[in-house]
Order: sequence, then structure tokens, then C-alpha cells
Amino acid sequence: MKVSAAPSFKPIKADGTEMKGPPLLKEEGPAIILGWREDQLVIPNSPSASVLFGPRGATRLKDGSLWVADTGHHRLLAWRDGPDFDNQDADMLIGQPNFFAEGRNAKGPVTAATLNVPTGITAWGDGLAVADAWNHRILLWFETPRTHNQPADLILGQVQADANLANQGQQNPT
Repeated sequence: MKVSAAPSFKPIKADGTEMKGPPLLKEEGPAIILGWREDQLVIPNSPSASVLFGPRGATRLKDGSLWVADTGHHRLLAWRDGPDFDNQDADMLIGQPNFFAEGRNAKGPVTAATLNVPTGITAWGDGLAVADAWNHRILLWFETPRTHNQPADLILGQVQADANLANQGQQNPT
């Protein structure tokens, strides 16, 4: 899966003519590609500090750090400065014990620092907001996280950090 700031392919119409890329992106292609290798289609997509699996969002925070929701690996990856080159290793992660682990909620109990299919990510004030889809909640950090697996400061959608039931377990929410 590629995350880039511009198109890295030239779409071709059915009649064989080349189409221009989206108007908001650079026609010459991406400045940097993250999380994709040429051989990725034939080898398992094992997590590492530079591999992404189904990323669903990226955001740059006020401090300049870049954050990516690595949805398929149930984690967030961050580059404190940059990234400066293709497939650069991330500096930080939230949601897994290390860069080589994967699994819903890090294969353990739900906490304020675990994720289950993070699907949206955006800057929020001086911090970060993440839609943690299958834990049925939004995680909020008041400031940019600075350490691996820094717990969220605020959780919306659940009464406790260790809860993850849809509608907080109620069949008929009010």
C-alpha cells in the first residue's frame, strides 16, 4: 500500500490514452513513498518500522510530525521529522509492543494505547485524534504523543479505557 503526496501512476483510459492525475496532486509523481515495496505482492505483509498494511489516513501535526493510521496492522506510525526518503522507518508507534508485532489490541486487552482497525486520523488542536473503529471509540491526545504507546488523554464513545462494546453494550442507546 502506498501513502504519498502525489500520484505514482498514470491512469490509462479504455481507448489507451493517458489521463492526467488529480488536479491537487503533482503530475511528476510522489515526493516520497511510504510503506510499499515492489516485492510486496509476493511476500507476506509482515509489519516493520517501514511497512504499511491498508493505511486509511495520514496527518501532519503542528509540530511537523507525520502520523499514519496503519489500519491492517492495528497501529499508528509516526515520523517526528520528515520523512525524508522512500520507505523511511517510522520513529514511533502506538498500538503494538514493537514494530514487528501485529494483532487487534496488540493481542491483549483493550487499553488507552491499543487499537483495533484505526481508520481515521487528524490533527486536533496541538494533538491528535484517531477513530478506533472496531473498539467503537475516538482516542484523543491533547499534545503530540512523545513516547511509544503513550495512552490517549481522552476517550470518546466508551465509559472506560478497557471497554469496546458497540453502543457501550446497550441494545437501544438513548
